[in-house]
Amino acid sequence: MPDEVNADLWRGNRRRWKISLLLVALALLGSFVSAELRIAGPAWHVLAVVLICLYIAGMIGLYWARQESSFLNKSEPRQPSHLWRFR
Repeated sequence: MPDEVNADLWRGNRRRWKISLLLVALALLGSFVSAELRIAGPAWHVLAVVLICLYIAGMIGLYWARQESSFLNKSEPRQPSHLWRFR
């Protein structure tokens, strides 16, 4: 059972990395496209807000995935030596 849970955590974290990177890439791609199209007026403001939200959501997801990766990669604590272990 613990191996299955650990595998699910790894799979979920890998998915979180992919989705977060996709959100950041979409925000950057959208900003480059909107700069080339020269959208003006209220449509530009709406697009800017959407792109900013995509970027922020992607960065939060990347931070979350990084923290979870550091937790999953943490080594097991060392067992005390037999001399100090009480039974």
